[in-house]
Amino acid sequence: KEGLIVQNATSTLASISLQNYFRLYKKIAGMTGTAKEEEIKAQVEKDLRLDLALERIAETEKLQVPPEAFYQYCYSMAQQSGMSPDEFMKKVSGNSQFLNNVFGTLLRQKALDFIRENVKGAEAKAEAAPPADIAENK
Repeated sequence: KEGLIVQNATSTLASISLQNYFRLYKKIAGMTGTAKEEEIKAQVEKDLRLDLALERIAETEKLQVPPEAFYQYCYSMAQQSGMSPDEFMKKVSGNSQFLNNVFGTLLRQKALDFIRENVKGAEAKAEAAPPADIAENK
C-alpha cells in the first residue's frame, strides 16, 4: 500500500452504446419504467375505447367518407412526403392496410364532427327554449 505510485486508469471497465444509454436513462436516473408503462397503457386503452365509440357512432349514423376527403388526405400526405399526388397514390394503392387506416381515420373524424355538430345544435336549442320555471308559470 505504501509507496505505491498512483497512475491514471487506462483500462475500460465497462462500456455502453448511446442507444442503450438513452433506453436505460430513466433507470440510471433512479426512475423505473413501471409508472410510465402504466401511464402509456392507460392512454392506449382510453384511445382504443374512443376509437371504438367513434366507429360505433359512424356505423349507427351510417356515416361515410366522401372520395374528396380521401383524395384531400392523400394529397396532404403526398405533400408531406415530398411526392406528387400521382406518385403517392401509386405507392399506396397496393397497400390495403394503409388504405384501411386512412379510411378508418377519416371515418372516426367524421363521427367526431357529427358529435360536435349535434352538441352545437343541442346547445342552440337549449338557448332558444325558455327556462323550465318560466315555461311552467305560463
